[in-house]
Amino acid sequence: MSRKVTSIVTTTAAMVVIAVLLALPAFGAAPNPIVRIRANGSNSAVVRAGGDLWVWGYNYVGQVGDGTKENNRHTPFNVQGIGKVVDVAVGHTHTLALTQDGSVYAWGSNEYGQLGIEGCQCSTVPVKVPGLEDVVAISAGSGHSIALKSDGTVWCWGDGRFGQLGDGACVSKPTPVRAEALDDVVFVEAAWYMSYAIKSDGTLWVWGHNASGQLGRDLDKFIFRPVRNCDMEGVRRVTGGTSHSIALKEDGTVWTWGKDEKGQLGTGKAGGGLPAMVPIKGKAIDIDAGINFSVVLTDDGSVWTWGDNSGGQLGTGNTVGLSAPSKVGSLKKIVAISCGTQHALALAENGDLWAWGWNTMGQLGNRSSEGKTIPVIVAVK
Repeated sequence: MSRKVTSIVTTTAAMVVIAVLLALPAFGAAPNPIVRIRANGSNSAVVRAGGDLWVWGYNYVGQVGDGTKENNRHTPFNVQGIGKVVDVAVGHTHTLALTQDGSVYAWGSNEYGQLGIEGCQCSTVPVKVPGLEDVVAISAGSGHSIALKSDGTVWCWGDGRFGQLGDGACVSKPTPVRAEALDDVVFVEAAWYMSYAIKSDGTLWVWGHNASGQLGRDLDKFIFRPVRNCDMEGVRRVTGGTSHSIALKEDGTVWTWGKDEKGQLGTGKAGGGLPAMVPIKGKAIDIDAGINFSVVLTDDGSVWTWGDNSGGQLGTGNTVGLSAPSKVGSLKKIVAISCGTQHALALAENGDLWAWGWNTMGQLGNRSSEGKTIPVIVAVK
């Protein structure tokens, strides 16, 4: 699923996010190295330091952006016609790109209006989302999209059936609408049918589908306007699978809540809306979640996984699920992680990109459709 802005402390500071993204040190010593990795659904994507974007995997409705559909990509494709990309967000069947000038481009399925345009069912090439300017962060859920502007406001479009647009309604919208009563936001995330925002004070705000308590306890089944999750403070990042959430606090601790049918909470406790701390060895610096599994990156470069493993997405060399965190032993000096439905990506300090898990649609990018239970190198060229 998507990575966003995590170190902004004021709304004013948000105005320089794009410049910060461009100035961040690139991982690896090779020319034009990978600086962003993203996965969701059965797709994967990376952005290189030079601003070029590569996408691969499932392409039934054109979400790879190569001008075709019903033609899966088993190797990375260099998406054209966008300009210099600073970030990418991968949805279940659509893709978003954020460019250096604060514009957003979209392609893939438009079933619910998630491309931000009217009059088409899908687009196989990038189209600019009209009416959006000064965007500093993007995220894509199952069928909805979110953008954070430099003024700290949050804008949503696409599937709104469960309230995930945050505008007080339960209908889909093909053009961006502002999420109600939200400002001073520094982080946004779309996860399946849920939406999240973190304000500069570290408070967590949620809206959308909450049938399993994945947005919090004592909240409605469907939340149509952003509400505060009062159990969480000092939050740095947050994301979710279909029915659970995982959050990273500023102190490096990891917390989960929601449904635990596959052990995806990793706490050994019963699921529900009350957050519980996950016993991770070391200080966490990044998190992500697939459908029913979770992944954490710690400050020593280690990757920890738990939950459903039916597609080998835990990277343990087998397909046995886990209810507690387990270290992926073959991965060292990792600097970034991302999860799809049943696959995962990891970027190493030396620039190597690793992938593992389900591969039916070519989402591992290794010229194959055979799944891998241990990480394999992906050649992005």
